[in-house]
Amino acid sequence: MANGADSVTVEIEEPLVPRVPNWQDVLNLQSHYGAWSDEAKKEWKKCLALVLSALEESSLLEGFDDSGEGLENVVMHLVSRIESNGFGLWALKRQRVDASLQDDVDRSSELISEISLQNEAVNDAVESGEVFGTGACIGRFNSPLKHSCDPSCEPVQYQDHLMFKTRRRIEKGDELTISYMDTNMPLTNRRSLLQQDYFFDCQCVRCVMESSSKPNQRDKVSFTKSHAKKQKAQPPKKKKAEAAGNVYE
Repeated sequence: MANGADSVTVEIEEPLVPRVPNWQDVLNLQSHYGAWSDEAKKEWKKCLALVLSALEESSLLEGFDDSGEGLENVVMHLVSRIESNGFGLWALKRQRVDASLQDDVDRSSELISEISLQNEAVNDAVESGEVFGTGACIGRFNSPLKHSCDPSCEPVQYQDHLMFKTRRRIEKGDELTISYMDTNMPLTNRRSLLQQDYFFDCQCVRCVMESSSKPNQRDKVSFTKSHAKKQKAQPPKKKKAEAAGNVYE
């Protein structure tokens, strides 16, 4: 990669060809069904009959081999894999109304043009009524995307495609990370939520640094202000100067 003052040139040695996913890729995803609480299992099993009915109607159970696990356990593990590894897909609410008035709507035009799938961005859009969920995307990625409370990448939906944008410069060999949750929370809240939903104790660089610091010494970090960027020395602010009625900084 050549990085000039005004332009960036990327040289690709091999053509980028999307890898076609298969069922084994789904089975290779991590399931946390065994770690679910009894209450969570009870709640999901209320939907089990509906899920099985949908699978049967779609002919997805024809010739299915549960390898002795039992169909119920297989389905519940599938639910857990989607819950833990899926990215939500969204559409504009106003387009949902438009779609109901048309006999045939192109799905790509129904989905939003682009939205950050970072949790806080989606939550704000859902709460404001701007978007509604249309499904989930799961798959196998050539580069593993681990969690970090100061992620280097963010998932972005463009129509019906899932992409990942970098938030800062990434060198060759650097680990690609995304955030599984809202990073604008205190250390204890973040770790508690990750343990509750994803069953691990976060040991990312930010969490380790914050855990070794006193609460009043921890930098306040938001999704838009990376912890890595905060390490750079900030130049002193210039004093305001007034000239001809205008204020300059």
